Amino acid sequence: MWPFNKLKTKKDLFDISAQDVLRAMYQHTITAGVGLPLQDKPESYINDGYAGNADVYSLINKIDAMSKQGRIKLVQRNGNGQEAEVTGHPLNDFLYYVNPAMSFDMFQTASHVYKLTVGNNYWYKPTLEFGANKGKTLELFIMPAQFTEVIQGTWLDPVKGYKLNFNPVVNMERDKVFHQKFFDPRFDTTFFMYGLSPIKAAAQTVSKLNQAEVTEQKAFENGSPPYILFRKNSGNSVYEGFSSEQKKELEKEMARLVKDEKRGKPLIAKFEPDILRLGVSPVDLGVIESSVAGMRTLCNVYRFPSVLMNDTANSTYNNITTARKAAWTDCIIPINKTFANDLTYCLTHGIQDYEPFYFVYDVSDVEEMQDALEKKVIWMSKAGWSKNEIRQATGKTRIENAIMDEPIFNQGEIPLSDMSYDVEPDKDFVDYEDKKNC
Repeated sequence: MWPFNKLKTKKDLFDISAQDVLRAMYQHTITAGVGLPLQDKPESYINDGYAGNADVYSLINKIDAMSKQGRIKLVQRNGNGQEAEVTGHPLNDFLYYVNPAMSFDMFQTASHVYKLTVGNNYWYKPTLEFGANKGKTLELFIMPAQFTEVIQGTWLDPVKGYKLNFNPVVNMERDKVFHQKFFDPRFDTTFFMYGLSPIKAAAQTVSKLNQAEVTEQKAFENGSPPYILFRKNSGNSVYEGFSSEQKKELEKEMARLVKDEKRGKPLIAKFEPDILRLGVSPVDLGVIESSVAGMRTLCNVYRFPSVLMNDTANSTYNNITTARKAAWTDCIIPINKTFANDLTYCLTHGIQDYEPFYFVYDVSDVEEMQDALEKKVIWMSKAGWSKNEIRQATGKTRIENAIMDEPIFNQGEIPLSDMSYDVEPDKDFVDYEDKKNC
């Protein structure tokens, strides 16, 4: 524990200030597990992580807020392999309200929060049991991930069902629940039934951040570190030269000056004062530095640039726009593409009428992605893609006009069919090879 591990002689012990000792004690508290550790269970990830830590809450909400700049849409692939956006289909209704009490926007947020916090997210999907629409789902419901438990099966078929640990316990059939999760390689612990929480991977960091907040809060509650005000050069005793009445009068005056209406007013003394501080401020303890380092670690866990969380000192990007592009490509797009794929499987799997339809995450209107989109369009144009192919590849709808399906040729280029060659039928190049080998 620093600074004691640097001591070489007895003299070094006397060279260490009280501030050094308190800083070392604080660093030991937040790194050696003396502070309250984060419990390895979903309730703790929610209560002490997302709901109990400002940095975790801010980061996850930032990811969710940026995700809403793109949009989930329903598309259909036609016989030519081209996809077009679909409107007016029953599956489109889910993009407005997933059930009468929850909008799709809130459903998407809840899914992101649970998965990014707990590592698991559960959707309850009641299905129709009879009629022409048998097997179809008309509503989706978010299940509280911190109270949902997987009923274990065999290692080849690990999930028998699900249950909500309420009072009383609610059991659910396996095919009525869709389980979103991150991969967890700890087979001996989870048997692949549960996902690995990002907060589990950052448990020590979150614990240190929580401890830092408590330390900083205590410093504010105390107003300032405690101190002794005394007459400078007064000898060995800090009280020398003060009578009991003078000490009480000085303490009373100091108390009066720290009140809100008097704060900042100067204290006029009849002697040259000195001060002896008995505590160390959060800055001196390294609380602020520890908090910044913790936020950077969290951002690394979530693959999100810390510069977008006001960490400008750690920026390795040329500008904020570059950082936002990195956030999209490394974090936001992968999360939401997975969300769209899971939504497709949840609502269409096993339903023959729905097989041609699927959900995609469209970022064509996201400002930070426009430069990449422009390069993509230029490349497709040079490659001879038709206007409709380019429109569909960039998230736009087709224009039903034959001209829009013709390949694009740059000025000066002509289609191969318009080119004429004087080539004999069935002519090969054997004579060319023979001449070359001569």
